[in-house]
Order: sequence, then C-alpha cells, then structure tokens
Amino acid sequence: MGRQGGATSVLGRLLGAPAARRTSKLSIFLIRQKKKSDKHTRVGRRTKFAPRKKYPTKKLAWRDDFVVRKQQEINSPTYRPLHRSNFREFADKWATQVLVNLEPSTQASMRSQLFGAMPKDGKKAPPRKYPTLVECLGDLEVKDISNEIMQSLVTYFKNQGAPTKTIKNLITTMRMIWKTVKAWGYATHDPFAEIVFPDCAPVEVPFFKQDHMRALISQSEEPYRTLWWLTGETGIRRGEVCALREQDVSLEIDGIPLEQAVVVVRRKVWNGKIGRPKSKRPRTFVLSPQLTRHLRAFMRPIVGKPDRLVFTNSEGGMLNPDNLVKRHLKPALKKLGIARGGMHAFRHGNATKIRQDRLGHVDANTTLGYTHRVSADECAAAAKLGEILCPNVSKGENSKAFEKVEGYTIQ
Repeated sequence: MGRQGGATSVLGRLLGAPAARRTSKLSIFLIRQKKKSDKHTRVGRRTKFAPRKKYPTKKLAWRDDFVVRKQQEINSPTYRPLHRSNFREFADKWATQVLVNLEPSTQASMRSQLFGAMPKDGKKAPPRKYPTLVECLGDLEVKDISNEIMQSLVTYFKNQGAPTKTIKNLITTMRMIWKTVKAWGYATHDPFAEIVFPDCAPVEVPFFKQDHMRALISQSEEPYRTLWWLTGETGIRRGEVCALREQDVSLEIDGIPLEQAVVVVRRKVWNGKIGRPKSKRPRTFVLSPQLTRHLRAFMRPIVGKPDRLVFTNSEGGMLNPDNLVKRHLKPALKKLGIARGGMHAFRHGNATKIRQDRLGHVDANTTLGYTHRVSADECAAAAKLGEILCPNVSKGENSKAFEKVEGYTIQ
C-alpha cells in the first residue's frame, strides 16, 4: 500500500492521521502456476496485504479467504497486474491525454478542481477557497483510493464550508477520472458506492417577474431590446444567444414567410471560442408572431448572409457573454430598480411543464423541414408568451393574455 501523506498534507488532516511512517507488513507471494514437463513453474509477484499483527505467520495468512481469493484471481488466465501510480502522477497524465479532448468550458472547471485556477491574461490566479483534489489525494496510490477516503473527502469539504453543489461537482470530476482509471488498468473497484452528501437548504434562484421582463424589453435600446425579448421567450443561454447566426433563424420556408419563426441553437461561445451547446445537439424554439414580425425588420440588413451574427457589439464583432451581463444587463436592471439577476433569470422566469419542455427540447433530426414536426401546443405556448412579453401591448391586454395561459406560472 502506498504512503498516505505526512502530517502537513491535506490528506493527513483529512483522515485525522498522524505523520505517516512505515509499518511492518507481511509480504506474501501470490503464485501463478504453469505446467511444464510435469513440473510447476513458479511466477511470483510480491504483494503487501496487512500488518504483521493480523498475520503473525504465513501459515495463518494462507488460511484467510481473502488471500485464497486473491491467489485464484492471479492464477486466472485473464489476470493482468494493475498499474501503479499515485494520484498526482495519474491526474497529470489524465489532463494531458483525456481532459484536453473535452469542451473548453469543461476543461477550465475540471482543471481548476484538480490543480487550481490558471493565470489569465497575465494576471495572477485568484486564491482558492478550498484545496485542490491533487492537494488532497496526490500522495495516495490510485488503487488505494477507497470509499472511506471519498466519504472523508466529502466531509472535509463540508467542514471547510463548501456548498453541497461544489462537493457534488468535485465527486463528478472524480467519477469521470475513475472511468479512465479502470479503463487503463490502475484499479478495478468503485470508491463512490453509497457516498452520503451533506443536506442543503433550498437555494432561492433569481428570476425575472412578468412585469420585469416587459419593462426591460421596453426600456432597452437595440440590439439589446431584441436580445432580451428573444431570451425571455426561448430561455436560451447567454453563450448561445451571442453565437446565433442568420442561418439559425428561419423566418420563411421556400420563400413563404412563416407566421411563427423557428430558432435552432447549434452552437455557443465561451471564452471567445465557438463550441457545441450544452445539450450537445441542436435545440429548436418556436417564436411568437409578435417577435417574428419584429425579427423580420430587425434582421433585414443581414438576410441572405447566413454566417452573419444576429447580435453584434458596437464594432460589429461577436458579443462577449460576460460583458453582455456586466455592461448591459445589470446596468439596465439597476436603472429600472429590479433586483439583480443574470441571463439565467430569464430561464427561471417561466417554470411550467410546457415551458420546461421548450427549455430542454432536443431535436436530433433538425432539417429544413423541422417546422412540420413542431407541435401545435408549442406554437400556442409561443404565441401566448409573445402576447405577454410584447412591449407594444397595453398592460390591460397583457393581463388578459396572461390569464389565458393555462398552466403557466410566469413569476
């Protein structure tokens, strides 16, 4: 068994262990036998099992069922010895061979959990609130990471004040790493069985009320007026709305104008890089007739230019999702006296069954004919949302439209 860190290591404090020291272990040869000319050829590999206190003699050790099972495992024709590596070395290898193939946003979060945040734009990396996974587990051999150690890790981060969501994200990262651990032959067990997470109080999620969204749309200048309206109806994420192109918005089919346009989310922008949306597949959204008419006029300058962005900054480039919130959304909310909220507050503003289906709808067969597969219920839902959010509708008409939306809870 590998050394489990000294008194100064995070792991030592995590497990409440004193400074590590070498203990006397009983070494047992596990023998793989082969027949050769009526004689057995002995192929041995020295493996340490337990302190000498448990097995004072080899005779007693060989009476243990575990030792017998282990010998049977090694004698199996399919047996392959496990590779040996501590977690720090394995994490470095995993980051260079596996992590680099994931989405950039996923890479950034997992790299931060493993090694800490990297310096950005020449600036010093911000200090971390909690130790990294490598700091906690780096001294352990991968095969020695057990369920007890994972549970101790959960409890340690809880005592450090980490939210339950943060702890679950750390374990999710470990689960992903462990798939590679097993695939590469470093371990065969599952250290995540029956892990108990801390209870957490429900967190109040910020959302925009119906009047807030209408006021924000009415009082904003273009292109943000249209951007808020589109986000309010569809609930698409900020990185997705910033990456929308002319070809992603269908206002007509075969030259025939559509009463209700369809938006297809095919990509997102993150940290200046274009990638696939979070769902990994295109998602379709039906728009209201009101927003469709507004978009037809708004997009007139870029019609016929499929790669042109629908929303751009003052220089004609792609909007930065972070700057969209910091420089435009939050100042507008402050001006209107609306409680702070990000782009996700549009998504949480509509929490109903139909609305949730729209938010998470994935259509793997999106083609030019996708409008024929859009349900009548979704078209009706989009039309009602347009009546609610349209800035040109009076408050009285808007209230009537709101009352007609069966099952909607637009808060």
